[in-house]
Amino acid sequence: MKTIHANQKAVPQKEQHTETLIETLSESEEQLDASLERELVLFKDEKNELDYIIKTIIQVCKISHGDAFDITTEANTKGHATITTGTFNELKPLRKGICEKNIWVEIL
Repeated sequence: MKTIHANQKAVPQKEQHTETLIETLSESEEQLDASLERELVLFKDEKNELDYIIKTIIQVCKISHGDAFDITTEANTKGHATITTGTFNELKPLRKGICEKNIWVEIL
C-alpha cells in the first residue's frame, strides 16, 4: 500500500484503470470476433473412407448428399474445402460433432 503524505495529492491508480480498459477492449474484440463470418473447413483425410466422411458431414451439418460429396471430393483433390460458413459460435458445435468422428475440420 502506498503512503500519501500531507503535501501530496492523491493520484488515481493508473494501473487499475489501464487494466479495466484492456479488459473492456478484450471483451469487445471477443464479441466482434464472434460475430465475424468464418468457414468450417474440411481437410484431406487419408485415414477415413469417403463414404464415412460424407455421411458424417450430412448428419452433423444437415446438408444434402450431393453437397457433402462435392465438399469431400474437393478436400480430397485440393487438400481442403469449405463445408459451410457462419459465426464462430454457430460453427463450434458442428466442428465438435465432426471432430468427435475423428475427421479433421477447423474454423478459419
